[in-house]
Amino acid sequence: MSSASARTSAAGGPLSLNPARRAARARSMAVIGDESVSVTGSRSVRSAARNPHRGSTMHLMPLRRIAFASALIAMAAAACTGGASDVGGGDRTPVPARNATQAPLLPTDASALPGFDFGTFQELLGQLKGTPVVVNVWAAWCGPCRVEAPDLASASHSYGSRVQFLGVDILDSRSSARSFMVEYGWGYPSVFDPTAAIRNGLGFVGQPDTIFYDAGGRIAMTWQGPLTPAALQKGLNRILPSV
Repeated sequence: MSSASARTSAAGGPLSLNPARRAARARSMAVIGDESVSVTGSRSVRSAARNPHRGSTMHLMPLRRIAFASALIAMAAAACTGGASDVGGGDRTPVPARNATQAPLLPTDASALPGFDFGTFQELLGQLKGTPVVVNVWAAWCGPCRVEAPDLASASHSYGSRVQFLGVDILDSRSSARSFMVEYGWGYPSVFDPTAAIRNGLGFVGQPDTIFYDAGGRIAMTWQGPLTPAALQKGLNRILPSV
């Protein structure tokens, strides 16, 4: 060996690493992404152009799978807890509805708030033929709905078995809706429409809305916006047989 080569070997240069030592050094390198990190702390950046997929494909994929799995777990937990107030709950005390008639789909528990789509709602209206019906579209968060709520409560008490009052609670939560109904003394039932499908199917774009059906199921009057006492009385006069 020449003197130059000896000096290079003694200095720990390339000639000082025999094949066995090179393999040991390679094993001491941990690959993270596109970087090679030595277990002793030294770091050298791998050329992405020379080997663009090695780090990302072999080592980032497990991390992505872990992140994806974590996201699924979080979504499942949210689904289990986020809508709990809308399920009904076993602690809720049933409130017998003051109904003017009977129908298979008509709730007999005023606080039940069964979920209806537009088709089911139309089926219920068909079952109610023979009795005048007042349908009111409302929501607990709707300010104008609160304006008309006392008059609706009073009318439903006054007309008793002569008129079936029916609410359609939209874009709401059942817990908020039940609190609203208790606050204003509503004894008649409502159905629950969280997507406003019934309101849209009836041709309205806002709320509150009220439709007065005569005993034959025909629309006698519609009212958009909060009912005034005069408008409510006018609608009732149109659907009730004159005495």
